[in-house]
Amino acid sequence: GSDLDGPGWMLRGESGFSLNIADGGSLSAINSTIFGAQLSIDGSASGTDSWIRDSGPVELSGSISWNGGGFNGSRDDHDIKATVAATIDVQNGQITGGFVDIYERHLSGQVLQFPGLGATFNLTGVGPNEVTYQGMSVTDGTYTVAGDEANGVRVVEIGYADGTVWTESATISDIEWFTAWGTYSSTGGPLAKEVNPTIDIPNLPVVSVSDVDVGTAATLGKRAYVTVTLQNTGTGHANYVAIECYDGEFRADISPAYPFASVAAGESSEIELRWGHAESGNATLTCKPLTPTQISVEGLLGGGGAESQDATWSAAVDASGMSPVIISLLIALVVGVMLVAYFSAARGLKDTEVRVIKIERDELDDLEDDLDEIED
Repeated sequence: GSDLDGPGWMLRGESGFSLNIADGGSLSAINSTIFGAQLSIDGSASGTDSWIRDSGPVELSGSISWNGGGFNGSRDDHDIKATVAATIDVQNGQITGGFVDIYERHLSGQVLQFPGLGATFNLTGVGPNEVTYQGMSVTDGTYTVAGDEANGVRVVEIGYADGTVWTESATISDIEWFTAWGTYSSTGGPLAKEVNPTIDIPNLPVVSVSDVDVGTAATLGKRAYVTVTLQNTGTGHANYVAIECYDGEFRADISPAYPFASVAAGESSEIELRWGHAESGNATLTCKPLTPTQISVEGLLGGGGAESQDATWSAAVDASGMSPVIISLLIALVVGVMLVAYFSAARGLKDTEVRVIKIERDELDDLEDDLDEIED
């Protein structure tokens, strides 16, 4: 049984039976008494001049409307233990009183969801003791707010026995999120009384590759010129956005290996690179930005890619009929003639002034370029 130690004191002992009003169900009481129950209401309950005795706290996630009669006897310091979303309408009735409040609203295991890892922030005014916390989001972008009860539950509202009401006014502020593209911040605002509120950070970039432009004809053994366009449709600047490219299923042979560019909000930037390919035929190049690893919400900062048109790779065509071997022999022949002239002049000078003929590498490069022009 249940014993009441005195007026307004808490009960001890076990309930005589369980009574649950299921979600979608209802209970209506007129001039009635519910006595010694473990009462939970997920649906709705209404009463007129009726009593709930030695059955507290009533666990309420649905709604209760009670006019007249009242509550007397609870095993906790409140007659009703309600969720944040529950509806409470109790009028013209009596309550247990004393140490026992009319109701408490509990928030169980609140988990804040940030865009990703490493977001720092301050929480103030949390719980009845209005505690202040400094926090940082973990790998999945979440942070669990500590409760003031042993089971992690936090009291966010109290309807006192004297009719006054205390409501939590917690705030979140000084939010900063450091990423590879920059640091993004928010001044914050009221902390929502929800189980899983999303903490938005404004002015984030959203970067994708909108175009990959490659010439339609490309030569094996030489790198093709490629222009990649980055588009930022977000409201924040993105610094040093690197891209990666794929040639079919494999990483493409590009130079530089990880080209990058910065992109202002609402703007686009171009990246120039060179692409090498090993087989003749048609091929496409697909590129996408490397989004920061701190992201836990897929697609939050963009990351979409684009594919080039078909580029046809083929072997170099020798229009002059001279093979690369013959061209190399011609270069060697010219160098040899210059060396013979040098040594012949040196023998003829004997005791006269010695002259040195220096052949610069650039001259050889120019000669090779001239031969290439003849070939074309």
